Amino acid sequence: MSGQYGSSRAGPSNHGGSGGGGRYGGGGSGRGGRGGRGGRGGAQRQNYRIPAHTGVGSAQALQLCQAAGLVVEKAKAIEQFREYGLRHTAGSNNHHQSPSTVTTNFVRIQQMPTQIWVYKLAFVRSINPQTQADILVKNKVERKALFDALKTDQRHAALWQTAPFVTDYDLVWSLQPLLTVAMHAFGPITAAGPRTLQSVTTIAVSLTYQSRIDLRQNMRTLVGGADTPSTVDNPADILARGLNAFLTEHTRTRVDHANFTSTTANRFYVHPAGVNPIMLAPTLNALRGYTVSLRPGQGELLYNIHVGGSAFIHGGTTVLAWMQACRDTDGRLPCETFGSLIGKEVFVNRPNQAVRTTLITEVQLSVSRLRTWQAVDAVPGTGPNLAGIQMNIGIKSTISPTNTNWCNPALLTLVPWQAFRGVLTTDQTTNMLKFACQLPGINRTLIEREGFDAFGFGIPTGTRSGGNYSLQTHGALMTVPARWLTAPNLRYASNTDFVRPIEAMWNLDEQQLRQVQPFGRIGVLDLLCIN
Repeated sequence: MSGQYGSSRAGPSNHGGSGGGGRYGGGGSGRGGRGGRGGRGGAQRQNYRIPAHTGVGSAQALQLCQAAGLVVEKAKAIEQFREYGLRHTAGSNNHHQSPSTVTTNFVRIQQMPTQIWVYKLAFVRSINPQTQADILVKNKVERKALFDALKTDQRHAALWQTAPFVTDYDLVWSLQPLLTVAMHAFGPITAAGPRTLQSVTTIAVSLTYQSRIDLRQNMRTLVGGADTPSTVDNPADILARGLNAFLTEHTRTRVDHANFTSTTANRFYVHPAGVNPIMLAPTLNALRGYTVSLRPGQGELLYNIHVGGSAFIHGGTTVLAWMQACRDTDGRLPCETFGSLIGKEVFVNRPNQAVRTTLITEVQLSVSRLRTWQAVDAVPGTGPNLAGIQMNIGIKSTISPTNTNWCNPALLTLVPWQAFRGVLTTDQTTNMLKFACQLPGINRTLIEREGFDAFGFGIPTGTRSGGNYSLQTHGALMTVPARWLTAPNLRYASNTDFVRPIEAMWNLDEQQLRQVQPFGRIGVLDLLCIN
């Protein structure tokens, strides 16, 4: 869930910011600045006010830039100092002095449940006739649809009301025992497929007790240290998955859906009501999003929160108008345009019928793979200006040819706030990076404002809707001590002076060093010997 594109530049001062998540990330945590009080990001990087305590004069800024290896004129030294986020008060590498403080993008857990019961879910699609082994449903989207159908089955309502629980559709974590026996078997379950609309059926579902995690024990014993391997059955990893599920379920049930939308279990995007989103193109908007995940630390578990951005389709327009804009203004290929519509939710506005929502399962097969709009126009029946291209809102024709439901694109309206999930053009990618990539200090402000509000950090999960999960986090980003390391020196054999780096780089092309520092022992890891 970290960013595909990111920036790792540091912000001014000793207090750090943190960065990126989402498809276009804003960078990792680092020595960043507090920055000004931020507003919404835009297509252009915003000019945030630098607090007075981080201000430096042009002479000092020039000295700091030169020390960092930047070649800059004195008149532009302050601008470069702020742009690169250079520190004007270095930390100490003297272990007898107090270290500097760096703000991370981690949040400590203040309160956790005392015990968690873990159960294994198994959805059996069929039985292998040769081995008689269970053939399980592997697709997570299908497992979610089946579990939702199972949870609403009145025959099993009492079981799910036993205790607060969460699931990732592979395991179930509960704050009290759900079962009085080792395993509970359910009968066949049928659910509607989320993308193809075809029914998903299992012959059996089982819920099996797996373990009980006691959180009253020493957390260092449970989590381990940096050398503790990560495995599927490791109690720390199972606990981390469960606490992630508890937090995201709490967020999903309490978040203000008028201002946030979610694309995955742990990623939420901001779209404040009444505020126009940033336009990447007539067909696309840019939204800032926040991603949270729980990571094992040194003897404790920490929540990591990132900020980034992603492209969303411009909802509220008809599918026909959206295709025309992709062709006329975006310069998008037909196959890319049609492919990005698959799985999108739409309002169906047929005459004399009530408006309903459904999914586009496929685009007219005769045009869906074409790469030029001239070829699309040449296909008989496409109609003037793409109006004749039909959209299937029934079961895919390759699955059930008799249960398709073809509809004119002018009668389908795109539901707002849906992720684009397609390939952006060059200009759109550039604008997306300008929107998403901010200095760490600015990202810190965004996380502490919108991110904390989205996930309810610092607020007990029982104080709002979503059930009491006995989970609470600190209301501030975690700070850690850090020291400013001495920069390495380099001297060529042909020169007696130390070489000044250019933008933190040395030229090593055909250069010999004056003195080579010998290594007494070097550790070697032979990857070929690892099974």
